[in-house]
Amino acid sequence: LLTVWVGPLAMGAHYFVPYLVVNAHLTLITYLQHTDTYVPHWHEGEFTFLRGALATVDRSWGWLRDIAFHHIADSHVVHHLFSDMPFYHATKATEILSGWEEFQKYHLKDDTPIGVALLRSAQRCRVVPAGGSVCWYEDGNMTCLDPAVVKGQDAAGKTEEEADAPVSTQ
Repeated sequence: LLTVWVGPLAMGAHYFVPYLVVNAHLTLITYLQHTDTYVPHWHEGEFTFLRGALATVDRSWGWLRDIAFHHIADSHVVHHLFSDMPFYHATKATEILSGWEEFQKYHLKDDTPIGVALLRSAQRCRVVPAGGSVCWYEDGNMTCLDPAVVKGQDAAGKTEEEADAPVSTQ
């Protein structure tokens, strides 16, 4: 009905174009929060709430976009850990948890520019095969481990030595 009054071009310019832009951003943000070469993918029997919550990435879009997006990208891990918490407390909760040594071991944070991160994920992250208990991407190929190997690892799929090393995002 609105189209008849204002015309199809105005309707497209004021409704459909902004709708597509917002949804493209939400899709891109969601993709980059859950997909990268170092994000573990847990299979049945090994997946737990904590492992799933920690298998997400905090990624800043720059101070202006972080504010405009209500910090949904740079405080995402906390959102998975405390999904009932109001979004306006997420940055403070991330700050508090970042000071905790145990959280630092498992927290996935990536400051790679968005375009570079998208290109890396699109090129190297293709498919999660069945089999093994935890999988992640390595040099464009998916590496999966069986349950016997995983037993000595933490929630993010790292051994104690690997958890102490900085995350490589390149």
